[in-house]
Amino acid sequence: MNAVIDSSPNSASSQRLDQITLHLAKLAEASSGCQQVLAHSQTFREWAAQLLRERIKQARLGFGLRVSNPDAIFFNRRDSNGKISSVAMTDLLIDAARTMSFAAEVADAGFHVQHATLDPRHALARSQSRQLIDIIKTLMPTLASAYETHQRNFWEREIANPADAQRMDTTFRTLAELQRDALLGEIELLVLSRSIGLAQRSRLSSVARGESTDGVFSLSWASRGSRYIQLPSVYVVTSSAQSAGEPSGEVFLLMPCRGIARIESVAVLRETLSRHLTGPDADQHLIDCMSLSNQGRLSDGPVIAPDAWKFTPIAHPMLADHMQSVRLKQEEDLNFLMQQPALDSANFHASLERVQLCSHLDDALGHRFNLLSVRMEALFQPEWRKYAKQSDQTYLLLLEKKHRALKNSVAKRLAGVESFAVFAYTELTSHIQHRLGCAIDPRKVTIQMEDSIALGSGQTLSAKYRKSLFEFAVDGMPNAAGKMIFEPAEDTLHADFTEDFVTTMVAELNLHHRYGVALRQAYEDPDNLREMVLHRDSAIALSAFTASMQGHLVQERSHELLGMIRADKSKVGSRYSIGSLYLLETHTRFNDFIVFADKTESSEHFVLYAPGAPDGQDFFEFGSWRQLCFKVGGWLATESGRSYIHDQLAGPTERGHSAVINDVQLKPALWGLNSCLFVPCRGMIFENNLADLITQKVSRTVRAAEMSAPSTDTRTSFASPSVAALMDARIEALNTEFMRLSPELIDFRSYVHQQTSRLLNDYLRSTGYTRHVDPDTLYLGLGSPRRAAPEFGEHSELRQLTQLMMLGSEDVLSHRPQIHLYSSTGMDVSVLPVTLIKFIDKHIREADMGARYMGFLKEKFLSGSDPLYARRKLLMAKRVQYEMTRGAFKAFMRGQLDEGQYAWLRQVIIGLDKNAAPSSKTSSVSAFRIANQIIEGVFIFRDFSKNDSAYNLLYTPNSPDGISFRPLTDYARLLDSPEMQNYCYRRVAYMGQPMVGTFLERLQRGGKFDEQLIRIVNRFEYRVVDAEQLYGDMIGRMIADVDAQTVSHAEARAAAAWNVIQWLGNVLLMPFPAARIAWGIFTSAVKIYQGVDAYLSGDRATALPLLVDGVIGIVSGGNKFRKLFGAAQLAVTGGGVPVGIWIWSKREFESKFQKAVNEYLRDQAKSLISG
Repeated sequence: MNAVIDSSPNSASSQRLDQITLHLAKLAEASSGCQQVLAHSQTFREWAAQLLRERIKQARLGFGLRVSNPDAIFFNRRDSNGKISSVAMTDLLIDAARTMSFAAEVADAGFHVQHATLDPRHALARSQSRQLIDIIKTLMPTLASAYETHQRNFWEREIANPADAQRMDTTFRTLAELQRDALLGEIELLVLSRSIGLAQRSRLSSVARGESTDGVFSLSWASRGSRYIQLPSVYVVTSSAQSAGEPSGEVFLLMPCRGIARIESVAVLRETLSRHLTGPDADQHLIDCMSLSNQGRLSDGPVIAPDAWKFTPIAHPMLADHMQSVRLKQEEDLNFLMQQPALDSANFHASLERVQLCSHLDDALGHRFNLLSVRMEALFQPEWRKYAKQSDQTYLLLLEKKHRALKNSVAKRLAGVESFAVFAYTELTSHIQHRLGCAIDPRKVTIQMEDSIALGSGQTLSAKYRKSLFEFAVDGMPNAAGKMIFEPAEDTLHADFTEDFVTTMVAELNLHHRYGVALRQAYEDPDNLREMVLHRDSAIALSAFTASMQGHLVQERSHELLGMIRADKSKVGSRYSIGSLYLLETHTRFNDFIVFADKTESSEHFVLYAPGAPDGQDFFEFGSWRQLCFKVGGWLATESGRSYIHDQLAGPTERGHSAVINDVQLKPALWGLNSCLFVPCRGMIFENNLADLITQKVSRTVRAAEMSAPSTDTRTSFASPSVAALMDARIEALNTEFMRLSPELIDFRSYVHQQTSRLLNDYLRSTGYTRHVDPDTLYLGLGSPRRAAPEFGEHSELRQLTQLMMLGSEDVLSHRPQIHLYSSTGMDVSVLPVTLIKFIDKHIREADMGARYMGFLKEKFLSGSDPLYARRKLLMAKRVQYEMTRGAFKAFMRGQLDEGQYAWLRQVIIGLDKNAAPSSKTSSVSAFRIANQIIEGVFIFRDFSKNDSAYNLLYTPNSPDGISFRPLTDYARLLDSPEMQNYCYRRVAYMGQPMVGTFLERLQRGGKFDEQLIRIVNRFEYRVVDAEQLYGDMIGRMIADVDAQTVSHAEARAAAAWNVIQWLGNVLLMPFPAARIAWGIFTSAVKIYQGVDAYLSGDRATALPLLVDGVIGIVSGGNKFRKLFGAAQLAVTGGGVPVGIWIWSKREFESKFQKAVNEYLRDQAKSLISG
């Protein structure tokens, strides 16, 4: 078989999916671009504050004002209830402009630089107050008209196009162009979904491009008194160009920001318009297009009669008319709101912000994207759903709707603790608002501190720690000697926004500790727990019904078992139970697994709920415990299965499972009937048992959050989180300088991706295929039938091309004929060259990426002949010292070391400086050895003058139990656990691993009782003289280890990749993230837990829709935001791809997406697959 890429009948469907995904991505990019452009528009309040700030700055020098921020200058007075009322100067000006009055002479009132106080110490002098009053009175009469002018200028200002920074045009024309691109994308989607034909595409495209205005009509309706009210930004387009005064026949209702609807006749159109503007089915997006004053008339008036509609031919291109309507609405709404004195300040600003930023436009664009996603997704239903009975499809829709509603409900209940970043941002902004009385965004305040780090050999590093206030509050505020420099400057923020205020705030908030407390409180709340129980039960019901439709859950006994347990029923002769599954060797609980059991005197039956399992199903049924246990063990035979099991077992205190997984991978016979343990719940009611299972999962998340906060009762001058933050900052500065000296240095995975992308696309171009393909989006299915609905999640059995190239040993062609190519972005792989698989196979086996990368590093960065080598060695040596000191400090903070031990360790570490005076002639640092093989990065600290185990410690950085310094006992006790054996084994050079492996086997076979074998020999002459020697020797051993290997070619490739991962990731800790090795859990870090992890379980019933998943893959270059907390997280940190952030923000835990689903179901009245 030569052609290994499918050319099956499905290729037409594949091409269609590819085109739909691309057009949906283009629509998302254009819609996101609109939002990016509109975000540059200043709100009325922002603009007024800027105007005041400029005036205050001009006058400030003349009257000695301490601060120029009008939001930090308060007009304070005592109200009728005797309480102190504070109004920021910006709000005072806007309120005055709204009422055209300003009573400055009020008893017990005046301007202050602190809110909620009448203390004379914070009051401005009378002359200063008079100046501020004069500024307000000067600006007040023309404020609204001046802002209107500012907004008009905004529309005419030249800006860069979000899609192409080199293209400049006015805001007006840029937005019109982006709206055109989104509209053209939708037209193509309608063609691909066969909603319109080619002639209709030509007609609608000519209207969207502004080539034709014939047969395009604006709309208005006759209100009471026969006054016509326009419905702006909504158009009727006839099916063919015509110059008649009114539309006729089949027409299209077209909203540039909302979408296109095909309507069979003008009579139906009239009824549709009336129904969408009034009544229970009113379309808020349609209503929001109208001015606020007309919206008021609409709500006050009767239902619009169908014959009240009037159609008027437009004289200008449709999109120009649409953008002019948006612009006019903005102006009218501003004037309308300014004339509403009954609106309180908060509601006034909330309403005004929506008007100024044209929020209705962005909301409509988001709804259109969601609705089109749903409609297009319905075209690619899997066969089990497409051909299911109508009653099953209807019931499935009800289950999906219920589950989404419950998920949204849980998300709302836990809002604020869904991630540490969200919690920290909320706490910071609330604290600043409460203490200072004004809003200061901690993300927009930059703090810089200067520091000098002595490197040795007379060299120093001048470091600048520059981050946002938010980042410093989250990461820790370094205790640097240099003064804080703020940007913007303090005097433009608040009179009390000082270095003392910032350091005190960060210390008082104690964010990490309080997040753990808040998370525990949220999850222990009985109402929240009950909501999570309902949510998890709905997931079980939905997944179980889906499994039955897919043929995964077919036995009647399985369905009876689930039904009886969920309904709290019993049956004579059967013992029903539900509970958790544990890995017996480490007694670690699988996070999301739920076991349902039915036992009788003669038989047993089990159902396993394993959401997100690697072989494409969530429910499994077994006729015996043996079958269940070996099914779980079978997952360890594949990388996707090992990854899945690892993530299910991972936790803040559960680390031993990594060694078990690796051992079973190397020796499958180690997995047996008793490798798993079923622990039943003890309750008699299903709801209580499910609550117990959820609580067990929650406790793991809460423990992780609580463990991230340093805890100690010690109080000394140096036991402060700011000291740890300084060490972290210095380590980061050393890494940054190393990277500055090494601009070409990239991590192994990035190197492989870069090389693979070049090889792949060069080959494709040579065959005439010009479209760029990201290797991260290409997946191979090897040895299994083609999947109609492939999964590309983190536990997929499909093999990513980049990962295969990293491994470098897969014989792809050996899987013929079961070789299938997939694209995670929906790209049509059937049009790729038929020889592509042979090309991939050849390069996977011959590319030798590990060795090539090592050669790249040796030549560029690790060679002693490189002129920058000495400087790099100093930087990394100093970093080793700081990491040792940080490990000792954190051990001291946790109470694992006493003050004497910590002081001694600090002195010994300082003594590793090349030119340092000997801190102690009796203390040393020595390499730790097993079987005479150095365990890289692990060191013995000993004071030979003391016969005290407290001063004979083993330094174990990044150890599985999190302990950096432990007593040096003997090999039997130190290597008692599988995880510590694995930790030491993977830090041995490749050549030394057989000797260490043999030693560990002897230890397990009874050698732990051999005093001679287990005794650790550490002589004073073994000591490390200085840190430069230490680091230089490690680099030298790494290079020698790679060069000296004389094994088969296939083994050499594996060994080289192993060395790259192990040395650079685990030992040398080069300044980039360690890649996760492709064939095991060797370098897996402990998972970073977020609040939402406790109730999201990864079940396929609520996975991303296929098309949305593909779109995010396209716009984010293959690196998808798969977690549902991504929107909130990205909104706080401001990271990620703008289009990806926009897509997530329009989903908002799927609440907005559900609205699109409901609308589609109402309109189509047929089943739909949506996740």
